Amino acid sequence: MTATKITPGLITSIAGVAGGNNVKEVLAMVCDGRARTVGSGTYTPQNVSAVQNITTSYADLNGTTLAYTPPSGTTSVIYDFCFNLARQSDASSETMCKFFIDSAEVTNARIYVGGDNYIGDSINLRWIIRIGDGTDTSTGRVPSWGSAKTLKWQTRAQATTTEGKAFMTRFWDGGSANHLMIPSLTITALS
Repeated sequence: MTATKITPGLITSIAGVAGGNNVKEVLAMVCDGRARTVGSGTYTPQNVSAVQNITTSYADLNGTTLAYTPPSGTTSVIYDFCFNLARQSDASSETMCKFFIDSAEVTNARIYVGGDNYIGDSINLRWIIRIGDGTDTSTGRVPSWGSAKTLKWQTRAQATTTEGKAFMTRFWDGGSANHLMIPSLTITALS
């Protein structure tokens, strides 16, 4: 996987919006517990300071939970969470992730991440929330968004034989190493 530099123009292109820059704000954070201030307010990401074992029971994926209120006039919110996923001691990991807006699961956002994950994979969990045009829980469309909504992902392993570890590398500089990889969270509001 290659890294992509995100600029407002690129976000506009990704969103498929023609003509001009429609980015209202970008809240970009490393999940280190340090507050960030943008036009819509001050937000504090969760502090991810340890590896998270992914078991067969659903649990909140550390770092993903944030209560966010977009600026007035926002029509779409892009939620991006980037983290590293590796296997535990098993031969592979198989991980399911599901996205929530408040207590409602966005069922069309369900994702399965499977494979060897021997060296660890960079995973990007992304969803676009449309504001207006009614309500659709399956796609995450909301009729309006004037106060904080809590956004988060939950995760679990497919089986006890395919459990994974979030926020960990498996190797470094030619040898085995378990390093903490702090995730990042970026929320982009579009007009």
